[in-house]
Amino acid sequence: MVINSASLGLFGGGMPAAPTQPAIGSFKRYQRDQVAARTDFMERTDIQGEIAYFKKAAAKVTDVDGLLQDRRLLTFVATAFGLESEVRAPGKLRAVLNSDINDINSFANRLRDPRFGEIARFFDTQTYGMAQIRISDKQSEIVEKYLTNAFERDMGQRNPALRDALFFLRKSNDVTTPYEIMGDAALRRIVSDALNIPPEVARQSLNTQVNLFERKLPLDQLSLSSAAADADDGSTPPPPFLRAMGYKPWLPALPPAASPIFKRLATRPPRSKAPARSWAP
Repeated sequence: MVINSASLGLFGGGMPAAPTQPAIGSFKRYQRDQVAARTDFMERTDIQGEIAYFKKAAAKVTDVDGLLQDRRLLTFVATAFGLESEVRAPGKLRAVLNSDINDINSFANRLRDPRFGEIARFFDTQTYGMAQIRISDKQSEIVEKYLTNAFERDMGQRNPALRDALFFLRKSNDVTTPYEIMGDAALRRIVSDALNIPPEVARQSLNTQVNLFERKLPLDQLSLSSAAADADDGSTPPPPFLRAMGYKPWLPALPPAASPIFKRLATRPPRSKAPARSWAP
């Protein structure tokens, strides 16, 4: 397959100093064989060790404090939901996990970052306590989420732009409204950088922000059709866990609205340091 040249534009500018690998080269290698890249990551000894520890330790958790008191287990679970930087704030995570998801005024529902609501809904401790973490099917979901986010973080350690690219490609196909971009700190940062939307816009009224994103980014062109998203190149379909990890057989065929984002990111002036991120590096 030939990768859409516009998709490589994301790696052309704005790079932090001294990445461990050139971003374009790393992305091309990843694109050529996503299955191998993700499988190799999953099969790494350290990753398998973390998965084994999670399953063993999770079986012993009976309440929220049991999770919070095991730093290694907490890091695994937080990483699964993209919240690894919050491990340093166990009080906040306790309040999130103890939130009543049906109460609009509960702590998790009042936080702007949707990841807190996601983890609160997943465990729903007001209904199930911490039983969800001990259920096999739920453990599998957590492992899949962990593999997705840990893989993207690992790619970002090679070059920060790689994490941006994989995160954007994973999220963009599901975006249907400006609110989904505005409510996701990482996605908003990537799109705002690409479309030259200054941070000060966040201080304007909600309607003004929505109108600006709608003018700058045609959402009807941001996602591929479901048929295109499910299409493969005729090779053997990848195992289900790879799709759960974010595998995209349609990666070279970027949605029409995605290519300009990658192009504009390529032409932005270089930064002297990495931009602030909503995740831990």
